[in-house]
Amino acid sequence: MKTYIVTIQTLINSEIIVKANSKEEVELNLSNDVYRKQINDAQMEWNVLNEESFISEIPPVKWARKCSITKEGMNEGWCWYSGDLYMKYEKDVKRYLRTNVDVILYELKLSDYYQQADCVPLNHWNEVIGLVKGGVSLTDDDLLTIAYGLDMVYWTEWQDEDDMQWTELHNGILIEL
Repeated sequence: MKTYIVTIQTLINSEIIVKANSKEEVELNLSNDVYRKQINDAQMEWNVLNEESFISEIPPVKWARKCSITKEGMNEGWCWYSGDLYMKYEKDVKRYLRTNVDVILYELKLSDYYQQADCVPLNHWNEVIGLVKGGVSLTDDDLLTIAYGLDMVYWTEWQDEDDMQWTELHNGILIEL
């Protein structure tokens, strides 16, 4: 099933989204009462497609994941734990870290301040741990370093077709594949 957009050129331009297997099927579906109502609602006169109207296929936009915060599609971004949360923007990651600072520090103490992922240089890790142990107020970047080091969050990219789990409709709505 493909998605087509029908642009009807009259006094008031309008677009209708139609799911069909072919352009011919789109033309048949346009006589359907549901689409006729949409056209009438747009205050258009409708008999047949005229030569100024056209039907074009909308290529599907595919996304690997859906951002848990913005609900936008994403093919790169932040993954929490084993996919519990996905975040497209670093500002959202930092806001989440800041609102969950107690959980992060609790997990850090449970790990006995030991770095669980090798993604943070040891000297930087030790510097941030020194701040924590010294009771110094942590920056958002410090919290991100701890979350990285505890393997709570990581940045990733999804590129394979097999990774794609969402498709975006013409109106921006995401549908799970």
